[in-house]
Amino acid sequence: MDEGPTTTVDAASYFSDPDGDELDFGASSSNPAVAGASVSSSRVSIDGVTVGSASVTVTARDPPMRAAEGRQSFGVTVWPPPPPNQAPVVSSAVPAQTVTENESVSVDLDGHFRDPEGGSLDYGATSSDEGVATADISGSVLAVRGVSEGRATVTVTATDAGGLSADHAFGVIVRPPPPPNQAPVVSSAVPAQTVTENESVSVDLDGHFRDPEGGSLDYGATSSDEGVATADISGSVLAVRGVSEGRATVTVTATDAGGLSTRQSFGVTVEPAGSTNQAPVVTSTIADRTAIRGGELPLQAYRYFSDPDDDELSYRVGTSNLAVAFVRIASPAVFYVTAVSDGEAEIRVEAKDPGGLTASTSFTFAVGNNAPRVKTEAPAVTSSPGQTDWLVLSDYFEETDVGDQLNFSASSNNSGVASVSIQFHAIYGYQAKVGGVTPGEATIDMTATDRGGLTASTSSLVTVTANRPPQVTQSIGNQSLAVNDTLTWDLSHHFSDPDNDALTYTAAGGFAVTVSVSGATFQLVGATAGVSPVRVTATDPAGRTAEITFLASVSASQSIEGLASSNPRRRPRITLRHAPADGGGSLRAGVDAFGARWVRWTEAVAKDRAVLGGVPRSGHGRADDVFLLVSADRLVTLGLDESPEPLDRGLLRVVAADVEDLRDRAVLPRRDRRGHALRWRVRRQRVHRLGEG
Repeated sequence: MDEGPTTTVDAASYFSDPDGDELDFGASSSNPAVAGASVSSSRVSIDGVTVGSASVTVTARDPPMRAAEGRQSFGVTVWPPPPPNQAPVVSSAVPAQTVTENESVSVDLDGHFRDPEGGSLDYGATSSDEGVATADISGSVLAVRGVSEGRATVTVTATDAGGLSADHAFGVIVRPPPPPNQAPVVSSAVPAQTVTENESVSVDLDGHFRDPEGGSLDYGATSSDEGVATADISGSVLAVRGVSEGRATVTVTATDAGGLSTRQSFGVTVEPAGSTNQAPVVTSTIADRTAIRGGELPLQAYRYFSDPDDDELSYRVGTSNLAVAFVRIASPAVFYVTAVSDGEAEIRVEAKDPGGLTASTSFTFAVGNNAPRVKTEAPAVTSSPGQTDWLVLSDYFEETDVGDQLNFSASSNNSGVASVSIQFHAIYGYQAKVGGVTPGEATIDMTATDRGGLTASTSSLVTVTANRPPQVTQSIGNQSLAVNDTLTWDLSHHFSDPDNDALTYTAAGGFAVTVSVSGATFQLVGATAGVSPVRVTATDPAGRTAEITFLASVSASQSIEGLASSNPRRRPRITLRHAPADGGGSLRAGVDAFGARWVRWTEAVAKDRAVLGGVPRSGHGRADDVFLLVSADRLVTLGLDESPEPLDRGLLRVVAADVEDLRDRAVLPRRDRRGHALRWRVRRQRVHRLGEG
């Protein structure tokens, strides 16, 4: 029992008289200072006086003589009284809650209140404004429900088993519900498509659907008759493939992140293979671009389309947001996209053939200033006193915003070791001129700043040593040789070392040659017909280098290039002239051809193309006709040289080792870089074989 309280025991429950007599009871304590004992009728009262143990003896006597007596004893332990009940406490504050109208947020209050005695708590909650938010309790979980836009205070009361309680209040903000998700919309109709059997036409669906919330869309497509045409989706690009002649309807569905969707359908006509007109195709997409206000992006539309029928295409470029970007027409195939104000616009480019079939692609044009970027970190530089090294800054920085311009600055943290300045070169642009001053180390910091003040920086560690690098004293020009020909150089005549260090030499070459170095002797041997770069390197004992590079042109027989240069008066030339159809300027291309017999050129043009070919017949002075192929695809030169880009200006030189090489095809463009149409004319000229007058 606890110290202080009284415990009562009914002794009659523990004694009985065989005669049924009423008993008198008495009680005594072995230690009244610990526990007192008293009797009232049959009820024995035990009082806890102080902490300790005692024994209480209860006696029972029958009334007649009170001589018969029964007794029994029991132990009593008195404990200290328990501490008083303590009120619940707030263990962590309930954070302010934000809830949308007609939605609820839940809070487990057991994580925010605690009973010091470890008991369970009952909770209650009230809202200061139930027109804004209500508060309901279920067990230990508080649910706050938004009623209408505004602010309210929710007060939570935690009560323990002893009736003590604690309150805690927190704020509630009720916001109006967001506008409902809107389904995607059709921004432009997909035009009817015509496709040939076993061919495909592609449509960028991002140019035909739009999400009102600006989100991305997922696409699906079905064909009404997959025996006629199939429809497949890859990202935002729809590919319609013709299966067999007939008509089908393709239905495209655009679905937003919220599951809402819209659809549109268009007709597909599949023509039999060999039909005359096929739709243009997108040959490459246009990357998204950024620009600053006022910047102009040139757009050569013809670079992104081709026509399977080689039809002349017309082009159209449109913008989704004239407030951000507008399109200026420079020529039928060249456009300029001008940045007007900050924001984004979708630029759509469409090509149409004379039969009305189209293809399109689009890209995002974002207006706003972006910081320049370091595209590669500047390398470490090893220098010597008096040596100058050049770091071409365009190798390390790039500005992706159309119309923006970079200014450059550079500094050295130890100008006594290495100096630096920015200089402009007509070919390489801005360069950092690094000068070695005295041996030691210095860090060169280079910074590019755009017109908006945004920057990018890179650093180069410059190590200046007393050792100076080798130098090239005489370069080696491009070489022409035949298979198995050997050319030899003494490299000591081409390199020197300012410190008089002994130099070692190495060489490397491409597939057309084999190279070897023995001491200072360098040999180049023709291995197979072709053109290969060759690099010769001189290295001093400290590892510093200088190098010479050149091209080696190897022919299957004796070098035609060498023959031509040795006898320039007998160098044959076929000259072609072409001019824009609209009269805007003129360009020139020349073709050098070397043959073993008489060859004559004749003009043969059908649908703006002719074919270069023909092998001379046996006998002196007779030959088949030789023609020139003209098309818009790319330039393939004859014989040894090859150019990967379309030619639309300058001089085209073609070297052929023999007449067999003339059967290769040369393909020339139909438009120049400004989009002007080109007309080609071949002028007849007799070509003599070399060495025969």
